[in-house]
Amino acid sequence: VACLSDERFAEYVRRSAGDDERALRLYRINIALSAELFKGISWLEIALRNALNREMSTQFGPEWYDRYDIGLSLESLRLISNAVRFLTDRRRPVTAGRVVAGLTLGFWVKLLGPGYKNRNEEFFWRPALYRAFPHVRSDPKIARFTRQSVFVPLNDTVLEMRNRIAHHEPIYYRGELLRDFNEVIRVAGWIDPNLKHTIASNTAFVDLYGKLTRDWRDRSYVVDPSF
Repeated sequence: VACLSDERFAEYVRRSAGDDERALRLYRINIALSAELFKGISWLEIALRNALNREMSTQFGPEWYDRYDIGLSLESLRLISNAVRFLTDRRRPVTAGRVVAGLTLGFWVKLLGPGYKNRNEEFFWRPALYRAFPHVRSDPKIARFTRQSVFVPLNDTVLEMRNRIAHHEPIYYRGELLRDFNEVIRVAGWIDPNLKHTIASNTAFVDLYGKLTRDWRDRSYVVDPSF
């Protein structure tokens, strides 16, 4: 507790009915839940960037990131430039694999966004990127396979949760945390059903989440003492 700021820990104490011991247990389970969710997001992030890079390379060549004539936004070009500069500053060879690995999840998700005047739809989605999700149509929840139907869960759930976890923010109080976890698995299945199975079968997230309950008398959070 001494290593945490008073302001940070006070939030957990407040949500634990003023009990320091309960608050510390809540802090610990938040870390555990974050770690388990991040495992799934890590699998998905790697699979997503490889799938999108494959389709961009097929459409525009293996060094598509170095082209200014294919419609990449200024923000995308800036992020690519940062990845290249990171390599050159460390005197590492600037190869396609290293540049692609240096691009953030946000870069890949925004590539699926609408872009300026919906340019990404025309330049990237229709000619290439839809092929990165060959199993979307087997998802009964997808009424119509569109760029938007892929972009929204990736942006609003996967990227949002990844960034919250990466900045060590609390996630335990999200009312739809279990839905968020299942959404990660669902999106992974759009790329590869085996990836969906791998994430779902290699996590303790659901068991951990089951140890967290809410006392509706004072709306505080209670972590099972066995944790």
